[in-house]
Amino acid sequence: MTLVRRIPKEKANSAGKWLEPGDIIFNNTNSTELVGKSCIFTGWQEPCTFSNHLTRLRANPNVLNREWLYVCLRELWLSGYFATNCVEFVGQSAFNKNKLKEIEIPIPPLAEQKRVVTRIEELTRRVEETRRLRREAAAEAGSFMQERIDRLLTGLTEKFSPLKQYLLGRPRNGWSPPGDSFAAKGVPVLTLSAVTGFKYDGTKVKWTASPTRPLAHYWLKPGELLITRSNTRELVGHAAIYDGTPAPCICPDLIMKMTADPEKAETRFIHYWLQTWEARNYLMTRARGTSGSMKKINQGHVENIPVPAVPVKEQRRIVEYLDSIQAKADELKRLQAETDLELATFTPALLSKAFRGEL
Repeated sequence: MTLVRRIPKEKANSAGKWLEPGDIIFNNTNSTELVGKSCIFTGWQEPCTFSNHLTRLRANPNVLNREWLYVCLRELWLSGYFATNCVEFVGQSAFNKNKLKEIEIPIPPLAEQKRVVTRIEELTRRVEETRRLRREAAAEAGSFMQERIDRLLTGLTEKFSPLKQYLLGRPRNGWSPPGDSFAAKGVPVLTLSAVTGFKYDGTKVKWTASPTRPLAHYWLKPGELLITRSNTRELVGHAAIYDGTPAPCICPDLIMKMTADPEKAETRFIHYWLQTWEARNYLMTRARGTSGSMKKINQGHVENIPVPAVPVKEQRRIVEYLDSIQAKADELKRLQAETDLELATFTPALLSKAFRGEL
């Protein structure tokens, strides 16, 4: 969020509105959740002023450490104090500048203020380092799964058959009816983001009140394989398996759906194969479109994706092995997500203790 703006000094309305490095900028007018959010101005090469939506605060260095003041303001913002006590008007909320002057904050001796601020900075650095390591671990877990898929499936056999030989019928686009502005009204229609990263997310839907036909081709059936036919070059051709939620549900026009022939193919084997570098390269090199953000593949591209000619029994063995690895990777990500939530609550709790003089 940009809190300040640069203008020529000769055009400034008032010399008193210039910012100096170390000034605290208080957001007095914004959306309710952002009112009261502050930052410490670190300076720019050019002179800098600020708008009427902001308030500049300067700590008296004889009694108040500016970092301590920032810590107190941040704790009040995180606790919801400013959101609770702001005044709402059209499209925005505001916190009265005079009220800001009346806020009482603890002011221990300067030495104690500096000690607590130093302690907070030290602990915050540790939290950020832990978060960084968690993110790296999550990325490594995803890379490991991708590496196992490629290693196991690439070079599995020298014989390939087009995907259409493993399907019951041809891949078919869905239908994209007009959306309804009222949530949860009518019938759910998958959005393109429901099939991203080779994962299915049944919460990514829009709703339509348009008339539907009970026997139409666009209704999704559990276990159907879905593949995006239009997206960025990196995302086009992502696939997922419809798990039956929500139901009933309409497949949109930008997604193709298909059903694997159980006598010839295991659906999850096809799903894993579509994640390999070979399958991805096949589709990305064939995706076309004048827009860089919207490339398309067609029915013929999907039907002719080369698939390893492996017996169904062998496919199931491979799927069982990859599923076991995927389960472990998913569990690791779940534990990491729980840790991230715990870390997210650490800083507010830390600032709250500092505000109460308990740190």
